[in-house]
Formats: sequence, structure tokens, C-alpha cells
Amino acid sequence: GTAIGCSGISPIWKRVGEKDLYGRELETTEIATCDELASAASLIMGQADEGLPVVVIRGFNAFDTLRDVDSNIKSVLMPKEFDVFRN
Repeated sequence: GTAIGCSGISPIWKRVGEKDLYGRELETTEIATCDELASAASLIMGQADEGLPVVVIRGFNAFDTLRDVDSNIKSVLMPKEFDVFRN
């Protein structure tokens, strides 16, 4: 599953500066929240003939942390000079 859009939440969860389980400071951790939610939805939708074209996700626990009414999917896109998959 891949997100092609998002609404109301930040598509990237920047965890830089937070602590991990062992108390070490995170230096580069950024989570593509919208893609993780899309992947979870993909498990429910199925990959064959299950016939579920849409999944609605409710109750996402980190919603208050990631609430962003001005967000858009463009923040997920890697700048061309840093994107190793784009030609």
C-alpha cells in the first residue's frame, strides 16, 4: 500500500531529538506516517479478489501529535538531488 494523499495529519512524523527506548537521542528518524497507515490498510484490503477497494482508518493514536490541517503529500517527496530512485 502507498499513500497518494493525506488530510488532517502530517504525512511525516519527525522524531529527531526524541529519545528511543534506551534513552538515546534520535538523530535522523523520520517516519512516513501516511505510508505506514496505507500499508496497514493494504493488509485489510487484500491483494487478490477480496473486493475491498477502500479502507477508512479511525482512531489513529498519534493523531493529536500529528494534527496538521495545512499538510499535504508534497512533504513526503524527496528533492530530486537526494532521490536515488528518480531519473
